Parts: sequence; structure tokens; C-alpha cells
Amino acid sequence: MAVRLLKGLRPVRYQWIDSGHADIGLVAEEVADIIPDIVTYNEDGQIEGFEYNRLGPLLVAGFQAQDSAIAARFSQLAAENAELRAEVAVLKVQSGQMRELADRNAELERRLGAMEEREREHDRLQERLAALEALLLNAAPKVAATEP
Repeated sequence: MAVRLLKGLRPVRYQWIDSGHADIGLVAEEVADIIPDIVTYNEDGQIEGFEYNRLGPLLVAGFQAQDSAIAARFSQLAAENAELRAEVAVLKVQSGQMRELADRNAELERRLGAMEEREREHDRLQERLAALEALLLNAAPKVAATEP
């Protein structure tokens, strides 16, 4: 409540009519709309001013409310910070696992490439073997015909 009331007050700069002295304060008519209990009136019922000393307890209550709100927010942020730190720790572990998996994957890719190269070499050798067998089969009748 105190904070809401204080927020409604509007500080102003003004000059005293009598002395021309610059000052800072609140407009009594505006204070009357927000905190009528501290406003003073003249004999004609017109607003004369207000009792600044009665703002003190309201200011203390406003400060206490703001302090409590700040403390509650600080506690909330501390809890959120702890949660985020825990999540970061999990992410660091997962990141390490991902690096290990990436390294393992790279090794498997390297090994697969070597196996595929061996398979291609095997296929080439199979083709050469088939060609050699065909040559031998073609040469065998000629060799048999030339034998005594």
C-alpha cells in the first residue's frame, strides 16, 4: 500500500512567491488526492499545505516493502541461478560425450573407408583372377595340342 501511495506523489521544483527562493516539494492539492489525512486546511476550508513529517512513516513502510520485494527477487534469482548452473554442468558432460562420440565416429568412418578400399582392391583382384583363369583355360587346349 505504501509503495502505491508514494508512487502517486509527484515531486516538483518551484519558487516561493515571497522570496523567489527555488525549492523542491510536492503539490498539496495532489497530495490531498492521494493521502488526504496529512493535508492541512485554512479557516475557509481551502488546502493550505500538508505535514511533511507525516510522510516519514509512509516512506519507511515503502522502503521496507521495496526491501522485502528485492530480497524475494534476489532469492528467486539465486534459485534460478542454481538451476542454470546445474543445467550447465549437465550440458558440459553431454558436450564431452558428444566430443567422444564424434571422435569415435571419425575413427569408424576412417576404418570404413579403409575397408571399402580393401573391398575395391579385392574386386580388382577378383577381376584379374577371372581374367587369368580365362587365359589359362584358353591356353590349356593349345598346350595340350602341342604336347607329344
